[in-house]
Amino acid sequence: MSSKEKIGEAVVEHTPVIGVVPARGGSKRAPGKNTALFQGKALVAHTIEQAIEAKCFSEIVLTTDSPEVRRLTEGYPIAFHERSNDLANDEATILQVIRSLGSAKQWSPDTIVVLLQVTAPLRSVEDIRQAYQLFTRSGNNCAVVSVTENDYPVQLTMRIENERLIPTFPEVYKKGLRKQNQVATYRWNDAVMVDTVRNLSDPDRVNLFGESPIPYVMPLDRSIAIDYPFQLEVCQALGNRNSQ
Repeated sequence: MSSKEKIGEAVVEHTPVIGVVPARGGSKRAPGKNTALFQGKALVAHTIEQAIEAKCFSEIVLTTDSPEVRRLTEGYPIAFHERSNDLANDEATILQVIRSLGSAKQWSPDTIVVLLQVTAPLRSVEDIRQAYQLFTRSGNNCAVVSVTENDYPVQLTMRIENERLIPTFPEVYKKGLRKQNQVATYRWNDAVMVDTVRNLSDPDRVNLFGESPIPYVMPLDRSIAIDYPFQLEVCQALGNRNSQ
């Protein structure tokens, strides 16, 4: 059975669980990244196949403004959402896209949304399952967000001011502490975000994750997010290593 047919084996619970794959056509920093090849497949197709293999979803929705993205994903058992121009520019946020999608599809407030960014191809199928399971174990009360530890302490970072390097956190920097002595900090790695339509639609929510989300921690070597062309090359190399 091909991976395109596996969604029929998914466990569909009473609460709808929707996999959302956003893949707009434009990108200034890495043009064409959503259709770039990763291990012989377009990144968008790779993400869709991961979603199908996870067997968590009652529906998988691709939201795009790109005819090329849509052409590359025809034949998969997914639904398409035609993204409007105002949600396909650099200023539009993923939160706005999900809200528009939920309104268009008339999802119930209890519907669970699992966001899968195309820019995180090193995410594993098990990462999707475990993040979703962590969300359900937590009682569906707040978002679960995949993160990875910052490889350099933010406490020791600097900014450029008047052509000089200035510590971002002067009091910490003056202590001259080693990197190993800093408290670990974490960043969103683009891989998985899980939350309900109710939470995502809250008018007081101003960012994608809401207040105090639950972390799903992933290792650095599965947390390369593709924002620039060289990062695609890094993902290719790590993907080939992992497949071996």
